[in-house]
Order: sequence, then structure tokens, then C-alpha cells
Amino acid sequence: MQPAQITPHSQLGQPMPPAPSRRVLIRCRPASCRRPLRGIAAAAALAALTALPMFGAWPARTVVAQTPPPESLTVVDQMWGPISAMVGVGDRLYVAQGARLLVVDGWHGAAPTLVGRSPVLAGPSVDLAVDGDRAAVALWTGGVAVLDVADPRAPRVVTMIPAHEAANRVALAGDRLWVGHTGNGLVVYDLASDPPRELMSIGGQVNDLAAEDGRVAAVMAQTAGAPARRLLIWPDGANAPSLPDEVVEVAIPHGSEIAVVDGSVVVANGVGLTVHDAAAQPAWSALRQLDIACRPLSLVAGGGRAIVTCDIPHSLTHVVRIPPTGPLTIQASVSFPRWIESAWIDDAGVAVGLVGGGLRTYG
Repeated sequence: MQPAQITPHSQLGQPMPPAPSRRVLIRCRPASCRRPLRGIAAAAALAALTALPMFGAWPARTVVAQTPPPESLTVVDQMWGPISAMVGVGDRLYVAQGARLLVVDGWHGAAPTLVGRSPVLAGPSVDLAVDGDRAAVALWTGGVAVLDVADPRAPRVVTMIPAHEAANRVALAGDRLWVGHTGNGLVVYDLASDPPRELMSIGGQVNDLAAEDGRVAAVMAQTAGAPARRLLIWPDGANAPSLPDEVVEVAIPHGSEIAVVDGSVVVANGVGLTVHDAAAQPAWSALRQLDIACRPLSLVAGGGRAIVTCDIPHSLTHVVRIPPTGPLTIQASVSFPRWIESAWIDDAGVAVGLVGGGLRTYG
């Protein structure tokens, strides 16, 4: 299948180059060159003397302080921008792009169609989660927007949650909204109450956050910038924190990215790709591992596969098969001419958002 791409409505043209200028070199002897200059200086002095009476006749200028007008510019539209996150549900793709949530239909085909977009949100989107008819968009210092996406043609904001600090990760599990912050830890909200009620807060720095079918996993550091990481797993995240004894903690190397796929927690870091599962002994320890030979920048998984975007080398992306049992294998390795900002994968296709705001889909 040929890749499809959504492009902006218009492109600015290139500016016209300036017209070349011509310089004429005039040669003269020193004495003859000085005479015209003396004439010009005399004419300028005469003009200045004759102008003085005229300037003196003008009235003095009165400067009146003006009150600045009230702020009258309002945001009426915003289109396109970098794609920070994508979530696919069947043949529908939810795209966090710029300060909007976009809904794209038919992304498995050759011509994805933009069917709806949210109002302009309170900040630039940095992460996205979708569960049923509900979506949550992390907006950095703008907090978190919770949207109703039951009508894909008109996603609407139903509530805004202020950020404790910079909100950089979100996950949804039933009525639970999980929000990760750069330096103020992990906060869980109950969306069944109006306004949403804070249920739990865990201090530290959230490196990554993922959820699938009610299972939630987070990678955290004890303090901001600390190298040591821990993997926290809530097998029943849709009911947390009412079941506090269900949380599992596993020590893992620093700088880890995670995804939840088919009930297992997949971790990508400098040592490779590792699968943690309840069937491991002891429970949730490393069950299988694959050397991916790159430093991972991001990880998404779905349909029994995962996309590992490499930070070094920055142009390389691995597609890895994650079977229920047996070894992990690299299905494909793709080099893109530009960095990948985000990606999504399921059993029918792959979507990537490239630097510059382009959306590409693959079968």
C-alpha cells in the first residue's frame, strides 16, 4: 500500500531574491574630487540656516499618554503542527497535534480522512490517552483536557484539570485518570465525580506511563533527575487506589520507555527490550528479552507488535513481534529521513508522525 499523507491546506512561497545592484567606479584626481564635496557641504549649511526660522515657527509637540486598549485578540482557529501522540481504535486514529485533538478515519487505507477536531486546547499537546468515548490530552503547563469523543466529528472538552507542574503523561483506565508530571509525581483522579476528585499521589518524577484494558504501568524515579528507576504495575488500575496492595514494584535500569500489550508490560531501555509478565517467576520479573542495539526514544505497542523509535541512531525504527510465548523477533527495521515524533501500531497498520507535522500511514 502506498503511504498516505495529510498535508497542510497551504504552503508559503519562497521570497523573491533581491535585484542585483550595480556599482560604478568613478576615478578622479584628489584635487578635483575635493571640489565637489566642498560644494555639497556649503549647500547643506545654507539649507540648514534658511530652515531655522521655519522650524522655530512650528508649535511645540504635546505628548498625550494613551491608555493601552484592552486585549482584543482571541484564538479563532489553529491547524496542523507537530504530532505529539496517536492512539488507534480500530480504523479510527486519534491524533494529538499542536493544540488540538484530531480524529482521522480510514487510516488503514490509502486515503485517511480528517473527520473532526476539538476546539483549541489550553496548551501544546504532549501526550494522549483514549478509552471508550473518553480521551485525555496532556497539555504541559496547561493541565489535562478530558474530552468526550462519542461524536468523532466534534470532540468536546468536558473538564479541565490544572497541572500540579508540567503534565507530560496521561493514561485512562475506566473512570480513573492517571497523570504523570515532570517533577511532581503521579496523580490519580476519579472522573466519575464532578469535578474530578484526586484519589492518590505518588511523589517523584514520571518517566513514562501506559495502560491497556485496565492495567496500568508507570516508570518513576524517586526524585527528579535521579538515575535509579522503578517500574510500578497496577494489575487492576481501573479500581486503584482502592486496592493498594495490588501494586507491584520492580527495579529497572534508568531511562526506560514502557507499553502494555496483551497484559504484559514491555520495557525498552539501554539493555534492550524486556517483557514483564505475571507468569514470570518471581511474578512480574523479566520474562523475555531482546537486544535492539539502540538507545530508545519512544515505545508503542499493539496487536502483538511494538515500535521502538531510536534516539541513537535517530533515524532508525524497529518493529518487533511480541508473541504470547516464544522469543521476541525484529520484524522490520526502517530508516526515516526525519525524526519520528510519535507512532501507533496495531495488527493492520502503522502510523507515524514525522518532524514537520506530517502523518504517514503504512499497511
